[in-house]
Amino acid sequence: MKTMAVVFALLLLLARPAGAILTILANGQTVLPGSELCLNRGDQIVIEITGDGSTPEPLEGFLFVEGPGSISGCTLTYPGTASEYKDLEEVAEAMEITVEETLAIFSAYAERSLTDLSKWVLANNGPLREPLEGLLIGDIVFRCEGGGDALLTLETDDEWTTYPDYTITIHQTAQTRTYYVDVNSGSDDNTGLSPGDAFATIQKAVDSAYDGETIIVQPGLYPGDINFLGKNIIVQSTDPNDYAIVQQTVIGSDSGAGELEAVITFRGAEGPACTLRGFNINGYIRGCDPSVDPGVQSHTHAAISNCILCNNAGDYGTVIIWCDGLISNCILADNNNHPILGGHPTISQCYGTVKNCTLANNTSGIGIGISDAGTTEITNCILYNDAVAIYTGGAANISYSNIAEVVCEDPCQADLAWGPGNTNVDPCFARVGDYAHGIVGDYHLKSQAGRWDPQSSAWLADAGTSPCIDAGSPGSPLGNETGNPRNKRINMGAYGGTAQASKTPANWSLLADLTNDGIVDQRDYAIQAKDNCDPGGEKPGDLNRDGAVDMDDVATLIDAWLQTTIWH
Repeated sequence: MKTMAVVFALLLLLARPAGAILTILANGQTVLPGSELCLNRGDQIVIEITGDGSTPEPLEGFLFVEGPGSISGCTLTYPGTASEYKDLEEVAEAMEITVEETLAIFSAYAERSLTDLSKWVLANNGPLREPLEGLLIGDIVFRCEGGGDALLTLETDDEWTTYPDYTITIHQTAQTRTYYVDVNSGSDDNTGLSPGDAFATIQKAVDSAYDGETIIVQPGLYPGDINFLGKNIIVQSTDPNDYAIVQQTVIGSDSGAGELEAVITFRGAEGPACTLRGFNINGYIRGCDPSVDPGVQSHTHAAISNCILCNNAGDYGTVIIWCDGLISNCILADNNNHPILGGHPTISQCYGTVKNCTLANNTSGIGIGISDAGTTEITNCILYNDAVAIYTGGAANISYSNIAEVVCEDPCQADLAWGPGNTNVDPCFARVGDYAHGIVGDYHLKSQAGRWDPQSSAWLADAGTSPCIDAGSPGSPLGNETGNPRNKRINMGAYGGTAQASKTPANWSLLADLTNDGIVDQRDYAIQAKDNCDPGGEKPGDLNRDGAVDMDDVATLIDAWLQTTIWH
């Protein structure tokens, strides 16, 4: 059981006249000396302040927070015409100084290191001094922000009488949680900590989550933008590996026109542990927040996987920008550039790895754009009617990908590392989309051995087979591809490594055919020998995929020497 002891120690710091009492309630319960509650990072307690009526107003006071915690919200129930409650930002604004300067001044006054505060006044400014009785201030929310102790102090400054000051000592733990979101049955007033008590919006879950925590989103339509706020969290659909669920878990309420599309924003501070996976996104993703980084100095390193970004306007046709983490198993197709201003690259200024993605028929004609002295690695991808564009200062490492064209502003010899296994063939998609005529594409690869058909939820046999089947890097794990002796290598494209990867016909591929030319020969051996001198990563020469190119892998290649595929 997730536990945290919260000890409410009521410290009488000043002399207290008989009968002059303010009382604190936490979650509706009167706080007494020695009280304990069980809380965890992210938990909230609702603070109320009541009076016994023995002393009249005016009364001025403060709530001080020291340590990992914050306060928000307030309902003033005392009817005094001069009553007020100001949070930290409002206090700083009234003093015409910054929040940091305000905390420094009050920290010196209170002789403690404050992290948050609020100021309140209970006053009527009339000829009669009304008694302070009943609920005076309610709905103040204290939120646990991390591990360690936090102190919440109620301090009064009253020239007429002296009330006791309360200090609440909160011993916090930081156990990770899973939050749930369900637009159909949830509410943002819920805790979000179970499917039956889910939030209604993804942003509410992001606001509530801490580093290392997970957000699981039920199928449904989720309008509105999302900001990750720099948090290293996982946001995913209920099953990112099931493209039927991915298709039904939709972020953004409009596709194509752009006016209702969603913008998913990372702050740029996220690391590889931050993950967005398993969504059908109507809109675009940006890996930096210009509102906090106008110069776009920081790109996110969050991972984006198993997402569908199709038929969007995006940012002039761009649907992923400034993301330097791993982008994998995503379909980016039929996105529409601006009719007057033209189109931008579908993936732009992303200097990480793009792996097992399908980019097709995006109207800008540029699938991946690389610039600004950045380098992008592209592997196991299919770009159909989409080029890779390398602008001045950019560079690309491309291997085991089906790409028709690479265009460069500078001589490509300096900017392009053209690795092994690349092809330029018709990928033989089940159905190519047509944005202008409303035809939705199906980017599964045709196969005589079987192709998954999402409409019938069944495997269908085609008359021909895509040359992109079993054409990915021999060193890449098969993942969830259907296991059979013919399935030797991962497929290119977004469905490679998934349960919906098209099946491999007999004698279609060779594990040791590192060049993808249909025969195992000295050219394949040369690549494997180079891998032996360049350890690390998923090397194509690592045929048993154990992380090292060694004699076992050489033996596998020699055993297949001069073998050919049926299409060689």
